[in-house]
Amino acid sequence: MIDCTLREQTEFCNTLPDWNPDKKKRGRYHGSNFYGIPGFGKKKWMVAVQIECDYQKHLANGDDEIDIFHRCIEFLNKPPDRKKYQKKVKNSLYGTLEPYDARFKEDSRGQYIEALVLTDQAGNKCFWGKGQKFTDLKRKRGKKNV
Repeated sequence: MIDCTLREQTEFCNTLPDWNPDKKKRGRYHGSNFYGIPGFGKKKWMVAVQIECDYQKHLANGDDEIDIFHRCIEFLNKPPDRKKYQKKVKNSLYGTLEPYDARFKEDSRGQYIEALVLTDQAGNKCFWGKGQKFTDLKRKRGKKNV
């Protein structure tokens, strides 16, 4: 596992950076339809995130970019530590994340991974928006008049 965090973003990110700059969340639900993914819109939803991590250090050690991305997702899936005397086991903050696609980038704020990940939660308070829900529509066939 690689220590990393999700970068905070405003609601409209780079499009309108000055729009409500005080309110920030850790990612946003993707609006596109990924019909090729089994269970998309029913059990899985796509989230666009930016993962802050020092990936150059791991690349220098000989790790592959895909391996770094998978190890970051593994770290983000780990639930936070329990408080002293707490009985209930905490869940992961972002649901169960699955890797989908990643690009390694760098800007003035540092190195980060721009990623698309799948989550099992349609509405998470850490992400902007909500996941689209799709249902299987079955046509009702009427009776034939004889």
